[in-house]
Amino acid sequence: MEGIGGDYPARSLRILKKEGMLVSYGFQKLAAGSTLDRMLAPLGLILLRAWDWAPWLPHTSFYSIGAWHKKHFDWFREDLTALFMLLQQGYIRPTIGKVMQLEEAVKAHELLEKSSVKGKIILRLR
Repeated sequence: MEGIGGDYPARSLRILKKEGMLVSYGFQKLAAGSTLDRMLAPLGLILLRAWDWAPWLPHTSFYSIGAWHKKHFDWFREDLTALFMLLQQGYIRPTIGKVMQLEEAVKAHELLEKSSVKGKIILRLR
């Protein structure tokens, strides 16, 4: 599972066995990257998919929970339920970098764009 983007997918592919699979999601570096990074992102996605043409190399796949929500709400609900169960059981431990009020959402996005916070920013409703 790889959610950073940039040169990390290539690094991840190099350490996988032939039978392995790299599942990419999120592309955090793309959101925080430069304009050039954003322009080159489609090329990176095409190159990752082209990797699958070589049967002696690991495979790639993409996962978008948002796409499942739109296309298959039942699958989305199933995935979201499983995700929250893993979180509740402690198998997933997100790094929380900052907790802010919802009214500070603009500032939160600015912090993300500047990569000023390590981890996730939680927006509280109250």
